[in-house]
Amino acid sequence: MLDRHSGRPLYIQIRDELERRIYSGEWKPGDQIATEDELQRFYGVSRITAQRAVNELVKRGLVVRRAGKGTFVTDAVAEDDLSQFINFAKRRPAVEGPHRLIAVKPEKWKDPDAEWAGLREGEEILRLERLKIVDDRPFALEISLIPMRYATGIPEADLENLILYPFFRERGIRLAYAKMYVKPHALTDQEANLLEMPSGMPVFLWERASFTQDRSLVELTRFILRSDTRRFFVEFSLEE
Repeated sequence: MLDRHSGRPLYIQIRDELERRIYSGEWKPGDQIATEDELQRFYGVSRITAQRAVNELVKRGLVVRRAGKGTFVTDAVAEDDLSQFINFAKRRPAVEGPHRLIAVKPEKWKDPDAEWAGLREGEEILRLERLKIVDDRPFALEISLIPMRYATGIPEADLENLILYPFFRERGIRLAYAKMYVKPHALTDQEANLLEMPSGMPVFLWERASFTQDRSLVELTRFILRSDTRRFFVEFSLEE
């Protein structure tokens, strides 16, 4: 229910609750959602507040209004072949186009969960956080962790368009192989705010670690991808 003392606009709180019902599958593509009159009565708000909440869903492409019929959930989820996605990441390991720079700063690494990639607690790294924008909407949060010995020149680069692999190769760093993991992740409040999704929503977390031939870690990048606009599949032959 709504928290009328939080200072957060009521229409945003209603929007978030409606999004949860869509993301959870309670309302599936093609389903009609509650009418603005129903939302007004259920939440005890004005008609304008209910209308603004639905308008937010329309702007995000999650629902569409049909004159004389109501408002319906769209089928806005794109499909990607996982094997093709990985091949694409190998050839061009970042989506070209605009990023919004969130932060670039040196720090000492503290997360023990990255030991599998070779990052040790207390190691000096450069942290590069960017928000990938697709169709004028947040698509993914990219967090790159780069050991300082490989980070020379990155703070001075065009960070809104920087693609790491070509950058490293231009500086004579020979990349040999990478490991990539996929796991579920619940959005923190900060991540949710950047991706314009409700806090706690499940999303895709891709972790990619890239190495030189002597197993020296060059970069560890975490991609937090919206789960409402993408799903991945693998197609394989059953012929012997």
